Amino acid sequence: MKQFCPNEIQLTWDKSAKDSFLLYKLGDKYMEPFATSGTNSISIPITNPRDLKWVSVAGYKGDVLSKRNKAIEIPQTLVNCPVDADAKLNLVSASSQQVKLNCDITNIDAAVKIYNLTANPIDSFIIGALSSEGVRQHKFIKQIKGFDSLSLSVNNLISSKGSGDAIIPVWIDIVNDGFRYNDTSQLSFYLTAVKDKIGVYPLIEGFDSDQLPLKWEFYDPVHEKSWAVSQVKSNSNTESNAIYYSNKTFGYIGTKTYLYSQTVDLNSAIEPYLYFNLAYHMDGRALNFLDSVKIKVVSVCGSDESETQIIQLYSNLLSTVDTSSSTDWSPQKAADWQNYPLT
Repeated sequence: MKQFCPNEIQLTWDKSAKDSFLLYKLGDKYMEPFATSGTNSISIPITNPRDLKWVSVAGYKGDVLSKRNKAIEIPQTLVNCPVDADAKLNLVSASSQQVKLNCDITNIDAAVKIYNLTANPIDSFIIGALSSEGVRQHKFIKQIKGFDSLSLSVNNLISSKGSGDAIIPVWIDIVNDGFRYNDTSQLSFYLTAVKDKIGVYPLIEGFDSDQLPLKWEFYDPVHEKSWAVSQVKSNSNTESNAIYYSNKTFGYIGTKTYLYSQTVDLNSAIEPYLYFNLAYHMDGRALNFLDSVKIKVVSVCGSDESETQIIQLYSNLLSTVDTSSSTDWSPQKAADWQNYPLT
């Protein structure tokens, strides 16, 4: 790539012994021809740089077309195109996918990284987002040196309501920005509606029904595994119901599934505690795919939307029985359970 400017791209390649060249770009699914050249270079006018993602070239010798060369990706930054100012905003990966509980309207916190792509310092900038209440913006008086970057936590700027998948555009605005097509990122998350906004106290759940409790909620992005209720041997060696999760799709490394209890009203609680029993079996065919469990207390339906992690257990600490290849394991005796009292 010789040059990439907002309205034009210049490409060069080895000519070899070809008579002419056919250029390809990535379409919806496949590489598609879009331009020809009689030399080993071409200047292509562009109206929207986002339409050009990957390009490749093949050469004609007579009527015979050669194999395409390896495709190159069009960068998100300008190449050999002088501009006075250019900034790029990326969402930090840890904040780009999340699940949030929602009462009426929920604020979403995000972590962003801003890149100054020129030698000139940036003294101030605006970060904006198109939330469910319209456009929200905040101006930051912070300097980013030339070709440097800055990480920020963006709070009280992004909001959403309802339930289901949501995509919120988040962007940066600087004075005299010479390239607008790398300013925006998409924040994707899933909203789970709170089924009980008032809550109960105490919350005692024996999973007596044959399905999830009515006011509990779960979210599973893979949809090949889910939470369910089953009758098992309890920690007192009697038949009892328990909620269980069986994961037989070992390939979804890092995928999280979420289970939310009914809302608990702690306004009048004195020294509240959480008590539960846990049994875990690890499939011996998937020893390299480690599971983990996190338990958090999440504040909802008020001015405080914080969350506090109170426990995290990994496979080696989760296991309450020996590893085997059983695919339909369930607790068989009291010793298969561990109890966890938390205050």
